[in-house]
Amino acid sequence: MAYFVLAQDEFKVASEKSQGMGRAVGYFKKTSAEFERAKAVVALVPSNYQENFNTKYADVVKLRDKAINENKTIYFEKELPIEQVTAPAAQNFVKLEAVMENLQGKLAIEDKLRQLVPP
Repeated sequence: MAYFVLAQDEFKVASEKSQGMGRAVGYFKKTSAEFERAKAVVALVPSNYQENFNTKYADVVKLRDKAINENKTIYFEKELPIEQVTAPAAQNFVKLEAVMENLQGKLAIEDKLRQLVPP
């Protein structure tokens, strides 16, 4: 799914800046290749997960074909080979939050409970 997110971002940037569609095509091809590899695993899970997977895979294929078609008819850029598609960095998909502020902060209920139990 991380490749799909990156591919969608590349497609969006290419559409806005009118360049970079070859890179987006490469990311979509890598995404569809990863989905093909995952089919063997998805066949072992319950059918409702398979339906979700198939729906998402259909979206990938549709966007991939659209990107390829636009690249051939509008942009005429060289496609990025699948081998050159960089792997997504895990840190880019994790939102880090400061935990200490939450742990050391005063809770609103403490004022109410203070009346019941002396400090």
